[in-house]
Amino acid sequence: MPLQPTSSDPARRDSLIQAAKDMVPMLRQRAAQTDTERRLLPETEKAFTDAGFFRLIQPKSGGGLELDIPLLLQIGTIIGSGCPSSAWVLCLLAVHNWAMGLWPVEAQREIFDSHGYARIPMVLTPQGTAETAPGGYRLSGHWTYASGIDIATHAAVAALDPEVPAGEPPNVLTFVVPADRIEVVDDWFVLGLRGTGSKAVRCKNVFVPAHMTHAMSRVDPPGAAVNPHPMYAGFPRVPFFTLTGTAPFIGALQLALDAFYERLHSRNPMYLPTDSQTQRVPSQIRLARAQALYDAASALFFEAANAYWNLIIKRAEITLEHCTKYRLQAAQVLHMCTEAVDLLISDAGTGAYFDHSPIQRAFRDIHMAHSHVAMNLDNASENHARVMLGMPPHPPLV
Repeated sequence: MPLQPTSSDPARRDSLIQAAKDMVPMLRQRAAQTDTERRLLPETEKAFTDAGFFRLIQPKSGGGLELDIPLLLQIGTIIGSGCPSSAWVLCLLAVHNWAMGLWPVEAQREIFDSHGYARIPMVLTPQGTAETAPGGYRLSGHWTYASGIDIATHAAVAALDPEVPAGEPPNVLTFVVPADRIEVVDDWFVLGLRGTGSKAVRCKNVFVPAHMTHAMSRVDPPGAAVNPHPMYAGFPRVPFFTLTGTAPFIGALQLALDAFYERLHSRNPMYLPTDSQTQRVPSQIRLARAQALYDAASALFFEAANAYWNLIIKRAEITLEHCTKYRLQAAQVLHMCTEAVDLLISDAGTGAYFDHSPIQRAFRDIHMAHSHVAMNLDNASENHARVMLGMPPHPPLV
């Protein structure tokens, strides 16, 4: 089920989708190298840049295409079927270019004017500290999981607002810092999503002007003054971030399904009473069940994405029930993708566990995604149930 076309330029939309599909074979060829180098490869970055993928939902005022969120999500699933790590970096950096459309106008001009684009890993957990200074803040800290930092023009990191008095609810500020003012800590040695380059960053006593600072929770973002499209208004962000983070793993499951299908046709298992694994009933059953899970996960994902986008573009009220529902549906999609890839790898034979195997890579990447707090199924389920029962959800992911 495709996402609903919402772009005012259908021909451009179709061209971008086809460009993504055309990249899949190349991405599959480069996936092992991407894992080994633990970053988005320069040639892949160039392909994404040339196609315009990073600028999909970047505001027109900053040189972006200003298309639609469902288009980004659809392209994320396609790219994920080639290389989930590359899709993760693409989705996040494209979303962060959208987020810059919420920032003060002076910041947008400073960020976008030099190239017409930016590469901004964003860490929204307040792991640093900020102090007020004339004209801005002094920022220090160590922030983990800055996906795509190797190709960054800037980094956006969070700290608590130092001007909020003690005892009052905290206000989280996000600070945009030029890449040459922040240190990269090469600590990304992990099981899955190795190619995302999600390394830590740190800085000490770096000055950040006030206009390069923004509270992502604001319902009246200053960037709306120059970006009138509804997607730059103050709608709740968590469902959007969670859907974006899920898209690469629908693609990862497609990658595993394709590899399993090919393996069934090429493998002649020793000591089994058939000449081809295609004749084994357990393998047939697992293939069909995994495909059914893929179909169900895709349908649920696309339904949630379209429903949330329609609320955004209509400027409709987005309630806590909406927020918790769509976050839960994204987490459920990831859960179904995980169940499906587990079915496949457990029947694919020992060869599927080698590092070069696409099934093994999809297995590692999908399981790694579960470690992200936004995609935690138990927490998402609890919060939606609490709202259904008339109780407040647990912060912060609401």
